[in-house]
Amino acid sequence: MDATVSDDDLPDPPAAVTVLWTKTSGPGTVSFADDEAVDTSATFSEAGTYVLRLTADDGDLDAYDEVTVTVIDVDIITPTGCGTASGSSYCGATGAFDAQPDWDDVYLEPYGDDPSPYSKTKTAYANAYWYIDFGPDYADIRICQTWTRYRPYSSGTFSGFPTMWWDDDNDTTNDGTSENTLNWQYGVDVSNGSGQLWVIDVDASDSPVAPQARYLVIGVSSTPEDAANEFCIIGYVEE
Repeated sequence: MDATVSDDDLPDPPAAVTVLWTKTSGPGTVSFADDEAVDTSATFSEAGTYVLRLTADDGDLDAYDEVTVTVIDVDIITPTGCGTASGSSYCGATGAFDAQPDWDDVYLEPYGDDPSPYSKTKTAYANAYWYIDFGPDYADIRICQTWTRYRPYSSGTFSGFPTMWWDDDNDTTNDGTSENTLNWQYGVDVSNGSGQLWVIDVDASDSPVAPQARYLVIGVSSTPEDAANEFCIIGYVEE
């Protein structure tokens, strides 16, 4: 949180200005990194709407201002379905979302391995298309992050999928809205040993992606990369 405090130079000589952050309202507890610093950060125990107050005191007068903060509880969003786009050669995506992780809300990352470490997402078919179905309530979804779980000994820099668009059908004709933020298998300098490794692809937390249609249709490059065994979507559903 970035605040500004100024003094009127009274009393004369001026006294030191002290500041204090406090919680005015909200459903949970708030922990400030430094509650006596003008600029600080805060951690919230649960989701909800909070009002935080910054009070400044120069020994003669005191004043305060308040800010409203909405905390959103994100989690794994598992699509309704996925598969080969209509009119495309096979690109079944049968392993893309079939061994979903759990979400660690302390470390803010997915965790969990595929029981079959060397399984594949079945999305690496040259020049093919596949789709993700976000269901009839797609408009309520907000996507904050995408992640990829890499198979053991999968290292390097990966370029992801070159083409994506939102559409009201799942065929290969792009008559919808292009998607230029999301991607998967998009890791840079991935270094993976004998285990499975979750790597973040896209962090859109500051401006979550709102699906523009039910289906996200995804095009595969002519030289597809095949190092992943699972994809993951992190976000929330608006009430």
